[in-house]
Amino acid sequence: MKLVIPVSRHDSHRLEKLVDVLLHFGGLEHHPIMFHPTPDAVEETYRQAGRMGLYRPEIVPTDRNFDGGAPAACNQHFASAVYALGRQNNNLPWLWFEADMMPVCADWVSKLQREYYSINAPLMGNVVQLPYWSFDTKTLTLDSGDLMMMGCGVYPAKMEKDQRIAPLILSLTYPPPRNPEGPFDVFLRHAFKHTGWSDTKLISDQWNTCNYRYDNGQLVCESMPVGERFRQRGGVVNPEAVLVHGCKDDSLHALMMKQPEYYVPKKEPTEVVPDVVQIDSPTEVETVEPLQPEPLASTEEEKETLQEVVENPPDAVSPQEQVTALITGKTTNIKFMRRVTGLDEETLRKCITDAGYKVARAGLIVKA
Repeated sequence: MKLVIPVSRHDSHRLEKLVDVLLHFGGLEHHPIMFHPTPDAVEETYRQAGRMGLYRPEIVPTDRNFDGGAPAACNQHFASAVYALGRQNNNLPWLWFEADMMPVCADWVSKLQREYYSINAPLMGNVVQLPYWSFDTKTLTLDSGDLMMMGCGVYPAKMEKDQRIAPLILSLTYPPPRNPEGPFDVFLRHAFKHTGWSDTKLISDQWNTCNYRYDNGQLVCESMPVGERFRQRGGVVNPEAVLVHGCKDDSLHALMMKQPEYYVPKKEPTEVVPDVVQIDSPTEVETVEPLQPEPLASTEEEKETLQEVVENPPDAVSPQEQVTALITGKTTNIKFMRRVTGLDEETLRKCITDAGYKVARAGLIVKA
C-alpha cells in the first residue's frame, strides 16, 4: 500500500509531529511514501522527509498553489494526487493520508493493507450517513439515508482511468467558481458507492477534536467548537482503530510518543480470523498465522535505529533525484529550484539537462 501525504501551507506545521509518530512506530519498509506538497509547502516537506531517509520517501510537488480555501483547494489537491499517481504508472492501492491523521499503534499500515486485500471492493474507508442541514427548521439530520465514504481512506490504482469516476475527478481540478461547491468525498459519493466501497473500523473519523487521553483503558477525545451545521466527533475512539483522523492539537502526538504500543482491549475476540496478504494480485492470496505482538526488545531496537536516522539523517535524495522530482514541465523555473534545493546554478543546469529538460526564457524549465 502506498501512502500519499498531501501538504499545503495551511497544514505544513503539522508535518513535523506526524513524522515523529511515523518514525516512532516504524514498519514502513514495504510501503512507498509519496509527499505531494504545494510549492509554498515544499521547503518544509523536504526538511521533514529528510528525517525519513530510512524509508526513502519521494516528493512530487503540485504544479501550483491551490487558491480559494476549502473545499475547492482540497478538491484540487486530491485530483492532483490522482493524476500524479497516474503519471507514475502506480499500480498499488493508496491511502489518502492527510496531515491531521495519526497512527495509534505499531504495524498499522500492514493491518490496513491486510484488510483491504481481504475485501472485494476497490475503496475502503469510513462509510457514514451524510448529514443534512435544514435551513427551514435549523436542524441537523444524521439519519438521512444518503451514504458517503469519508475522504481519508484507501483508493485503487488507475482511478483516473475508471470512467465511473474519471469525469468527476476532472471537475475537481477546476478553480472556483467552476469547482464543485462541496468536499470531494461528498461530490464523489455516488460514483464511489457505484464503484464499490467497504466500511472499515481501522480508520477512526474524529474530525476537529482535541484533548486526547486514556480513560479506563479507552482512548477518548473532545470535540472542538463547530458550527451547528456540522456533527461533533468527540468521545471514545473505536478500539479497533489503527489510524485516527482529525486531531487539531498536540495531545494525540504527545500520547503516542509516550506509548510504544497501543492499549489492548479488555475483551479479546472469541474467534481469530486468519489474515490475508496479497501475493501477485488480489486474486492470489495466502492464509497466514495471525500476527503476534512484537517483543519489547524488538520494538526498542527499531526505535534506536530510527532515532539514529533522525539524529543523523542520511543523504537519501541525490541532487538529481531532487531536481527530477520538482520538474513539472509546466510552471517550474530555475529560481524556484535554487530556493528549494539550495543547489548552485551550474549543478542545477546539469541535473535539468540529464533529466531531459532545458532552461528556456524567463528561467522556465521545459522539455528538451
